[in-house]
Amino acid sequence: MLPESVVIQSSSVSSARWKLFGQSLLERNIRILKQAGAGRIYLDLNESDIVFYESKVRKHISSLPGAEVIIGKPDNDKHLLISANHFLLFSAFSKFEENFILLNGIYQPVKKQSQYIIENNTDFAGARKFALEVIRTGSGGKIAQNINKRISIPLSLFLARLRVLPNVITIVNFFIGVLAIVLLFSNRLIDQAAGGILVQLCSIIDGCDGEVARMTTRFSKLGGLLDTISDQLLAAALIAVSVVKVYQNFPFPVFLINMIGVAGGVGIMMGIIVYFMKHYSESMSFASYDREFLAVLPPSDKLAKAMGYLQYLARKELYSMMVCLFCLFGALHYYMLFFTLVAVIGVILMLILNHRYFPTLERIRD
Repeated sequence: MLPESVVIQSSSVSSARWKLFGQSLLERNIRILKQAGAGRIYLDLNESDIVFYESKVRKHISSLPGAEVIIGKPDNDKHLLISANHFLLFSAFSKFEENFILLNGIYQPVKKQSQYIIENNTDFAGARKFALEVIRTGSGGKIAQNINKRISIPLSLFLARLRVLPNVITIVNFFIGVLAIVLLFSNRLIDQAAGGILVQLCSIIDGCDGEVARMTTRFSKLGGLLDTISDQLLAAALIAVSVVKVYQNFPFPVFLINMIGVAGGVGIMMGIIVYFMKHYSESMSFASYDREFLAVLPPSDKLAKAMGYLQYLARKELYSMMVCLFCLFGALHYYMLFFTLVAVIGVILMLILNHRYFPTLERIRD
């Protein structure tokens, strides 16, 4: 558990020498410690580092909530000690005992690839490379990690250096999505193609807010809420415009069957998830069905594996790319038929898996 007091100490190299993602290592470490829940942060710095802190760092961290930053040393003996030029990740504090060791009453970071004192340019290059790889592989599937993030990470690096806030990126991306939806309502091929490209662009930029937040240690509940609401609104709008395209391009019976398939499929899925939450989960979260049921099914079950593949089809990184490809040919209405087919197959798989495994689960509530 993180001690109440943390001391940041000067190293042999000036704190002003390196900037990681637009922040000096001293500023980055103060931000990480505030986010981790430190009570007080003491700066045991030499004269040049104090001048650097007062002139370049204080203005960026003074308005942040959390620990009080004090120039000097703590009165109590038990504290965490790190270097001003220490490289570490915020995730280190989630497993404190594994990443920090108590020596003579003082906690110190365990030296490893994910945390060490940066003493030269080689150390800094290694830390930067490691941090970027953690960001690249930390979220998303294969498409996001190997295609989208190859574009979003360089963009995020640029935005981080400009100190653009993650929430600003989320809001701008939302309006790009709104423009995409407006273009998709058009019947002109060029407008639909442009709309499809913007949908894919939204998917790429959607990763930037989270990447910038990780790079600059600017996490917030508001940011997560904005990102979720933005994603859900744009996904709903995309379904709506796709339904309109089906109505415009197919006979009414096809449109009716499509609507029954989509509405019925989504409704049954939601009902199954709510049933699981009510009877088998303690978290009462919609994510619990995936996390506590589907994710723990036997790997040898082919239907469970098929359900995993089907879930990936519903992820933004994949459906955005598919929408883009369909729109380039003015065929968004065919994508909606494909979406309906996926929903129906998903319902069938869920019903079979539930029938197979629900009887073996322990009921939390009756």
